[in-house]
Amino acid sequence: MRQNNDSGKEDWNSLWRIKAPSRTKHLLWRICRGCLPSRIRLRQYQVPCPSDCQLCGNNNEDDWHVFFDCDTTIQCWRTTGLSDLLEPRLHTFSDVKSLIIDICRSEDRMVAGRFAVMMDVIWKNRNDFIWHNEKEEASKLGMIAFHNWQNWLTAQRFQGRENTHQNITSWNPPMEGWLKWNVDAGFNNHFGPTNRGRCVRGKQGNFIIAGVAWDIGTLSILEAEASALKEAIEGPIALHLTILSSKVILNRLFKASTPITMVDLSLV
Repeated sequence: MRQNNDSGKEDWNSLWRIKAPSRTKHLLWRICRGCLPSRIRLRQYQVPCPSDCQLCGNNNEDDWHVFFDCDTTIQCWRTTGLSDLLEPRLHTFSDVKSLIIDICRSEDRMVAGRFAVMMDVIWKNRNDFIWHNEKEEASKLGMIAFHNWQNWLTAQRFQGRENTHQNITSWNPPMEGWLKWNVDAGFNNHFGPTNRGRCVRGKQGNFIIAGVAWDIGTLSILEAEASALKEAIEGPIALHLTILSSKVILNRLFKASTPITMVDLSLV
């Protein structure tokens, strides 16, 4: 039997300070404010819908069941490596809000961020199954959550460095008689593909040629940037150009601690 241990104090600041994407923190806020449209809540507002959980079919779908009590959800927490964080609190708290606030207040901000991203992945998987009849295996959801959180954290760290060195990372024209090939990669969290783009410009910044490519499925940041680099190398070869600054490529490839977000290839 779970005992209610609501401290009575809403520490919203601790929620907003965790290391997680803004949309994920907003999801936690919605849960704590009782705004999430679970089936039980929809029925409370006279919305005609079934009350049972679509994923397991065993219990009424309230917030607690969606995130902590569904068979699929239980497996997710085990695969993400956060079950030791969660299980003691399942016996201490009886409502989702108190549990969330306690984790955000008591745990390391990065650990709380991983917890928040797992909650987001669980909610997305639930919605995908209800609206599109698509769902991921429970064993994969924990890996997806950790992958999403790690990619977000890497991007945040790089963004901080980029903001600190804006003058260094701005586009610089090539020398006279040379061309510069810029590459980059991006992700579409809604539709899933990994996108890559490349563009060749001359001394005056004049556009010469460009190209795009994409893969179905989300790659890691390093995998996506490595694919963009590969295509950047193949492009000059197809145009019968000689790559002069190949050392730049090698330096960035082997500098694993620094994500590759843009590499310039000077060509003649």
